[in-house]
Amino acid sequence: MRIKSILKKFFLTVAVLLAVLAIFVGSVYWWWFKAPYQVVADIEYGRRNDQPLIMNVYQPPNPNGAGVVLVVSGSWKSSESSV
Repeated sequence: MRIKSILKKFFLTVAVLLAVLAIFVGSVYWWWFKAPYQVVADIEYGRRNDQPLIMNVYQPPNPNGAGVVLVVSGSWKSSESSV
């Protein structure tokens, strides 16, 4: 009975220490690699049925010409019935 209690306490301590370590490493990683950026919000790039199609642009402080396009919750094609 005593060994069960000791093992339970040991594994709980190890789990808590691993959780603290993971939080610490994640925080350092986020702080170190978080790139600065500037947001240009609500840019209208078109209209559909008199509704504006808008996007947000995230720009680095020193652009180099490279870019990444991320399309979220959209579709590459649509029809009148899907709107």
